[in-house]
Formats: sequence, structure tokens, C-alpha cells
Amino acid sequence: AWWFCVVQMTYAVVLNILPILTSNGRFQILTAAFLNKVYVLLTVHVQPWRFMNNLFVDIVTKIGLTIYLFLMMNLDLGDPFHPNASGVALLALFLLPLVVSLSAVAYFLYQLKFGKIRQLSTRIQMAQRFHDILRIIDTRTLSQQRAYCMNLVESDARIVNKALDILQFGIVGLQSANRRHFRTVPGKPFEIAVPGRLEGKVMSLRLQDKKDPRKLIRRMQGKGGSLRETHMRELSLDEQKPKGLIRSLFRSLRSRTTDKLSGIPDHLRSAFEVIDIDDGNNLTWDEFDRAFAGQTDLDGADDLRRVYDYIGGGKGNVTLLEFVHAFSRVEEPLPDSDYESDEETDEGIEDRHEDPIKHNELRNTSESKDQPEAIPEDMIFPEDMDVVLEERL
Repeated sequence: AWWFCVVQMTYAVVLNILPILTSNGRFQILTAAFLNKVYVLLTVHVQPWRFMNNLFVDIVTKIGLTIYLFLMMNLDLGDPFHPNASGVALLALFLLPLVVSLSAVAYFLYQLKFGKIRQLSTRIQMAQRFHDILRIIDTRTLSQQRAYCMNLVESDARIVNKALDILQFGIVGLQSANRRHFRTVPGKPFEIAVPGRLEGKVMSLRLQDKKDPRKLIRRMQGKGGSLRETHMRELSLDEQKPKGLIRSLFRSLRSRTTDKLSGIPDHLRSAFEVIDIDDGNNLTWDEFDRAFAGQTDLDGADDLRRVYDYIGGGKGNVTLLEFVHAFSRVEEPLPDSDYESDEETDEGIEDRHEDPIKHNELRNTSESKDQPEAIPEDMIFPEDMDVVLEERL
């Protein structure tokens, strides 16, 4: 939040002019403690920092300063407040939260009585923005979408992830895997989105692309979905690159230590180092193709290239962590209980990775036909919008 600099400037100015305004040490300490409390509450509510570490350190230091100020109240600070001044201060501290709360309730009742048109307009605009953004996102390839998520700053990533939890529950009916984000609605089944369940839902609705990289990676891993350690171990032993003795020992010691802490399997580390011919700590397409061409269950180089772009997020290389994440474990999809696999239907699904613009043109053509598109039962929205608005308000 760019405007939070005004809050910090105000906080610093008030702290610095307190000794000028009054020489009463007790009043200075109480005012500073109250100012710190307001700052902490505002910071927790707004969360202005881009990274969680900044937010955590800022809050912890301010809380520590507040505790320090309260402990200073036990020192000999001279004469206490005048009884009349103390009474006025206590009465003000009691009435201030009450006045703020009553003002908030009055504003709520005003909006409920006279702000229906504005609330309806806001929801309609939000729905249109939601629709337009989804259509634009649908024109992006999977690699572009993944690259966007990978490049989000920490605070934005948390907000987007929380928004996805809300959409996942409201539209699909699946609870977040994070227990703190559980939601309950009367009459709605409680089901947690365990790994693979959301992909299974996509499969049940016949929406999964026939060249989904997750399916291709599972085919590379072989039957059963487990890692083909045999091929990886063969890669690590097939061709050993010449290295100096000291350099080899140093890298081996360093990699073993970091791998144990990071949970990187030894055979995956060895395979990555063998594939990485130029020792660039990332895999180029030529290195990836040389290692896996003809050794997988894919249909050709196009499928292998799609897997490479998916693993690397479309940035042109694959790091060790991305390599390990892709080949250590890929969850099997968990479709609905009434789902029946139809290979002919599955293979006929359009592939939007090749040309997303063409995919949308085909979809727009199908949507423009006389017959309306069927809407799933769990996607039908309530008819009485006034009732919904009143419940929301």
C-alpha cells in the first residue's frame, strides 16, 4: 500500500514532538503506547508490506516497544495525573470505542436501507470484471499463467491464493487444504480438495486438455505414477563428466548437506548434474531433450517440449528445484465417483496450448449457436437477487 508511508510519517512526527508538547513523562509514555497500539492494529489490518518477513518484523518490534513503554510506568515518573485529568482520560477511552462501534452500525443500517442500488451496481461490475478477466486469462497458455503466478510478490501471492480458495469452494464445492480457510454452508457437502481432487473435477467435467502436462509427466514416470528411478539412476551412471577431485568433493559435500535439509533425493541430484552438461545449474532444452528423447512414453518431441516448458514455467530453463518437484511426485487425479473414462472423448478435447486464440474462436463459435450451453446444477445462481443482497449486507 503506497499510502502507508503517510501513516509512518505521522507516527514518527507525533513521537518526536511529544517532548515538545508536554514535559510530563507519564503522559509521554501513555501517548507513545497508545500510538504504537493503533499502528499495530492498522498494520495487521492493511498488511502494507510486499513480503511477510517485513510485516512480521515490523509488528514484533512495535509490540516489543509497547511492552517496554508499559514497563516504564513502574518507574518514578514524578507526580501522578490530577484526579480530574485521570477521570477525563478514562471516560474518553471508554466512550471512544463505543462511539466508533455505533457509527459503524449506523453506517451499515444506512447502506441496508438506502444503498441497495449502489451495492447492486458494485456486484454487477464485479461480476463483469470477473468474466472479462477470466476470458483474458483463458487466452494465455499454461506456461504463461504459471510464469505469472511464479513472479507474484509474496503478499500478492497470498491474496491470490486465498481468493482461489474462495472460488474453489463457491464454484466447485471443494474446501481448501488449509484448515484455517475452511468454510461451512448449510446443506453443502464438506469435501477437502486433497491433492489431485481438483484435477479430477476437471476430468469429470470433460474439460482437461488431451496434452495436459501433468498427464504427460505421469506417462514419463511410467505405470503406477511412481518415479522411474531405474532410468534416472541409469542417467546418473551412464556418463560421468570429468571434474577435479577437490571441486568434486566440495560439491558432493555441499549438495549432500543441502539436499538432506531440502528433501532432494540423491538419484535426482545425480541425474540433474549428469544432464546439466555445461554446469550452469539449470537445464537447457538441448540438455533436456538429449536426456529424455526416446526414453519416455510420450508421442514425440512436441510432447517433451510441452513438459519442458511446463516444468520451467516457460522461462527457457529448468532449475534443480523445478526438476525435483516435477519428477519426485505427481498426484493421481481423483475424479467424481460416477466418472467413466472415455479415451475417445478425452483425446478429442481441444488443446489450447498450441493456439489459445484459435481455441477461443472455436469456443465463441460454439457458444453463438441457437442451443444454449447447459449449466451444471451446482453453478445455477439464486434468482432473487434482492434476497441475496440483503443476506450479504
